[in-house]
Amino acid sequence: SKESTRTLSSELSRTAWPVSQTESYFLPEFPVAHTQQDNKFESIAEISRGAFGKVYKVNHLGKNETFALKVLSKHKILTENSVKQVKEEVQIQKICGHHPFIVNCVLNWQSRKQLFIGNDQSFFFLNLKPGVSSGKSSFMESTFLW
Repeated sequence: SKESTRTLSSELSRTAWPVSQTESYFLPEFPVAHTQQDNKFESIAEISRGAFGKVYKVNHLGKNETFALKVLSKHKILTENSVKQVKEEVQIQKICGHHPFIVNCVLNWQSRKQLFIGNDQSFFFLNLKPGVSSGKSSFMESTFLW
């Protein structure tokens, strides 16, 4: 019957290619966020800029935790042929994040055009040592592996 053929073809089209080719380049290190993950964060301040994007100090609204969130442009990463580099960055941070001078990756995901890496260690010294001078805190932040 016509109805069963239509149903079958719509089921096949939903499962044939679950992610785009661009998204597949960054899997499995960057899972695709089917919900709006970035809506769960409130940006407090821009911390720095890099070759592929920006780093923000953010507050996770659901957990009330503050940490650094890197927002990277997929276009820039692909243009610079640096997919392997960003994937290895997440792998290293997850494996070695317990070390005091390596930032721990606590969450990571991708949207259609961006990659997101959430880190919890970059504000460790600043939160525990309120009297640390800006020069010392800049030095300490620069020692972390980003």
